[in-house]
Amino acid sequence: MMTQDLLESRILLVDDESGAIRVMRSMLSDFRQLTFARSGVEALRQIRASRPDLVIVDVNMPGMSGLQLCDQLQADPALKDLPVIVATAEQLTNVESAALQRGAVDFVTKPLVQETFIARVRCHLRARELAERVHQSIAGAQLASAPSQAPARLLIVDDDVAAITLLQSTLADLGTIHYATTGTDALRLAHEIRPDLVMLDVHMPGLDGFTVCAALKAQQEFKHVPVVFVTRFSDAANEQRGLELGAADFIRKPIESTVLRARVRNLLALKARIDSELRALSEHWRQLADARVADIVRTAGDGVVSCDASEHVLLANAAAALLLGKPGDSLVGMALNQLLPNFAPLLDLALAMPVRLTVPGVSDRGRPLEIRASRSEDRLLLTLVIRDISEREQLEAEQRARAVAEAAAQAKSRLLAFVNHEMGAPLNAVLGFSQVMSCDNLHPLPPAQLARLGRIVEGAQMAQHLMADLMDWSRHEAGKLSVDLGPVDAEACLLQAIESVRPAAERASVELMMTKSGSVVPVLADTRRLVQCITNLLTNAIKYNLKGGSIQAELSRLGAEVSIAVRDQGIGMTTAQLSQLFEPFNRLGLENSTLPGTGLGLVITKGLVEAMQGSLLVESKPGQGTCFSIVLRIAAR
Repeated sequence: MMTQDLLESRILLVDDESGAIRVMRSMLSDFRQLTFARSGVEALRQIRASRPDLVIVDVNMPGMSGLQLCDQLQADPALKDLPVIVATAEQLTNVESAALQRGAVDFVTKPLVQETFIARVRCHLRARELAERVHQSIAGAQLASAPSQAPARLLIVDDDVAAITLLQSTLADLGTIHYATTGTDALRLAHEIRPDLVMLDVHMPGLDGFTVCAALKAQQEFKHVPVVFVTRFSDAANEQRGLELGAADFIRKPIESTVLRARVRNLLALKARIDSELRALSEHWRQLADARVADIVRTAGDGVVSCDASEHVLLANAAAALLLGKPGDSLVGMALNQLLPNFAPLLDLALAMPVRLTVPGVSDRGRPLEIRASRSEDRLLLTLVIRDISEREQLEAEQRARAVAEAAAQAKSRLLAFVNHEMGAPLNAVLGFSQVMSCDNLHPLPPAQLARLGRIVEGAQMAQHLMADLMDWSRHEAGKLSVDLGPVDAEACLLQAIESVRPAAERASVELMMTKSGSVVPVLADTRRLVQCITNLLTNAIKYNLKGGSIQAELSRLGAEVSIAVRDQGIGMTTAQLSQLFEPFNRLGLENSTLPGTGLGLVITKGLVEAMQGSLLVESKPGQGTCFSIVLRIAAR
């Protein structure tokens, strides 16, 4: 959820294509201050006039290109720290590397995916807000920042030793490399070495990357430490979740070394600048006199009230006066029981733990406050720290609402299970009696009737498959797709799946072929579910193939993983279709075709593969066929 301050951020969209600006404006419609420019020259003029909080710019534009605009901003000391996201249809590595080296904070490719695009925009706005807050503090104190001479400390967290080795060799000259292979070790090591940047995989044994990121960002000492996800589990949902948890970047494997180095170098430079300013500010605070410390307390965001031994107020900051609805100059000298009439019975408890108290506020229910109390060792000074917890309680209410929604989802799952059970009996009866009729030698059916009976059987079987798909989809939606993981013979599963679809392939005049490269070892999977996934891919390859075409099933070992690829010569898919491939019930424009299907098979397959700790990859071009690859980890011996 975005704060009001974030929604008020000023964002400048720069693109010479009106359609691209309309798309970005629609995606960012929640932000209230969007402005536009059609060229780099016009953008530079607007930037100097209005100083936006973020610029999103295309690369190729008439006159001044997006990269040239980045050069102009970097050359201006007043604008060099302005965050710029380069958004372009050019997916060339050298273009991305050039943009990052010119100071761009991010590089995204078109067509944009709304969820991840918004998540990246929020991410960089939050980063700017944090950096600006520190910068304003040091500027207000009129201090000179002091750079650190120590090399940067990088913490790499991945359960794949090969991935760690690759990252070490790529980033060795950017700092001192430390690594961990589990989330638990990563949190322990983070407190020991205090890293300047953390690189995380998503899936790891024990604590996953998301949990580690959330744990780090929940601690004040790591608020300014950039966290970067580097993972092959790079779907839009994972990317959005990682960025919303506070990650600074989300990079897909396999990595491109120049791009990775540029992104890491930029983040380390920003971290070094913030650290330098924080060191200067910390030293300034250390040297402040007691009177200056009191001034800082008076401007703190939380309310602070200090009382003498007789519990009369000695010091109260502006935040306390605001939270308690009192004039600021009236609090000093007031008795604590007058300031907080209902607090006296809670004082002893507040000394041990935070307590909740409601004071009159703008709403009928009043303003909820959290109060912590502490006494000095000589017991002559009692200090209260008062915090407004309205937003936190609102978040808790939203979490309860989500729990209600989850209960509704469970009710939906139970309803589907009931329907499946009640439909199963008549469908089994239809199939059973159809089999009896087709095999009744005493009363054989004439060929025409037998053919019609076959259509009945096909219809009943399709209904059975549909109910099975609906049940699997319901479990997938609830996050309860069940798998029984263990060592599995991938070759045997592939052969079983091929034999199960061979009759359908022969009816469609499609040739089935299988190849195997290298020694294939057992994979971590569920035998029944793996056969189901491969069968789904083979069935689709037959369904969408050309008549007389072929299907190549390929089994190969890729380092610590095994790939099961299904490659067809069919109609292929466009980029737009690929972006919608895993949406349930979306048949990608083939809803009115004669080809059967519900749009659930691939959704279920992807969910099952990920439940087996693997990934489902796809490559496709219109008219050139499609290749789906199930990539699974090798089972531990």
